[in-house]
Amino acid sequence: MEYSLLHRINQPLEASMLSFDALVQGRVTYEGAQGPPSRIPLGWCTAQAHEGFVSLSWTEGGEERAAVLSVQQFEDHLEAGSIVIVEAPPLRPRRAPISRSSTD
Repeated sequence: MEYSLLHRINQPLEASMLSFDALVQGRVTYEGAQGPPSRIPLGWCTAQAHEGFVSLSWTEGGEERAAVLSVQQFEDHLEAGSIVIVEAPPLRPRRAPISRSSTD
């Protein structure tokens, strides 16, 4: 990628709303409202980038769960391989293919 996700997330809000599928495949914890840090279970989740933070949501025991990570925490998990982006929108528009005319 030409720009890192961290660069993209730090853009103004209207330019950085990204939602993508991700796979938690390592130890990822988050701070709950009270008590010790909680662990996000291994498996699929949906990540949504906002200005200054990333929210992760998943289903656990039939219930929807969610956690918020700082952009830096999320980037650290990406670099460590504990979170892998599976499907993300392109960070820049795709160019139309160049059509070559047979009359060149």
